[in-house]
Amino acid sequence: MLPRRTRPTLVLAFLALAGVVFAMLQSLVAPALPVIAGELSVSTADISWLVTAYLLAAAIATPVAGRLGDMFGRHRVLLIVLGVLAVGTLVAALAETLAVLVTGRVLQGAGGAILPLAFGIVRDTLPPKRVGIAVGLLSALLGTGGGLGTVLAGPIVATLNWHWLFWFPLILIALAMATSSFALLAVAHDAAWHILTAVTLMGIGIGLASAAMTNAILATVPPSQTSVATSINTLARTIGGSIGTAVLAAVLSANTSQGIPTEAGFTVSFWICSGVLVLAVLAALALPTRRGSSTAGRRGGTS
Repeated sequence: MLPRRTRPTLVLAFLALAGVVFAMLQSLVAPALPVIAGELSVSTADISWLVTAYLLAAAIATPVAGRLGDMFGRHRVLLIVLGVLAVGTLVAALAETLAVLVTGRVLQGAGGAILPLAFGIVRDTLPPKRVGIAVGLLSALLGTGGGLGTVLAGPIVATLNWHWLFWFPLILIALAMATSSFALLAVAHDAAWHILTAVTLMGIGIGLASAAMTNAILATVPPSQTSVATSINTLARTIGGSIGTAVLAAVLSANTSQGIPTEAGFTVSFWICSGVLVLAVLAALALPTRRGSSTAGRRGGTS
């Protein structure tokens, strides 16, 4: 059960985002099956395993994870499920063979447990009079996510390629997790596992973000500007770290008791980090696509 000081609106937002991502992954692949089959040189019967494996895994994982949530804590199990969903989505995004892609879809199927866990967390967290509304909202958003997946599949494949059917949901999962690591510390830091879980998510997020930023730079800038661009990236990261450290140090210094930072100081600091990460994700979504950057690079080379 979540701590009583958890903010219901924030919890509901995280649960809604996780539910939408799962629903999108369920419907996003189906319209693109012929394209994926053609690029992987497999038959229609074989490519249908992308849908079958996903649904079978969801059917198995949902009751198991739901029971584990009742036994060991729904919030803890939900974070684990989101982690498995993220790994599966990353595997699928990087897949070049049907076997690897099906493996990724099986891992994604574990996300089916998001729904029962979310309903349990809503009941534990929200006031009784708001539970019905929240459950209805989550159910509606699941349908919305499914509809978005069907609509977005065509433009994504036509504009980019089928791998982006998984890169886009992975970004949303990272946002839910990206942000939940600091948010978890802000709302729940009474037990050792709270801190260990948050720090683990933090480390994963920092590692993925560092690698992704470097790759984005290499894919976007002309070869002649690679060293300059990566240097600016390193400089910006250093400056950002210095500013962040100074700001958080000031917050902690302003909230002390007998010379020791108070819990309120740490809570405010973690919320600041969560807010900055949300802005970072929004900025990442504005990065140019590979196709656009290639065109820009060619223009730069001919000028």
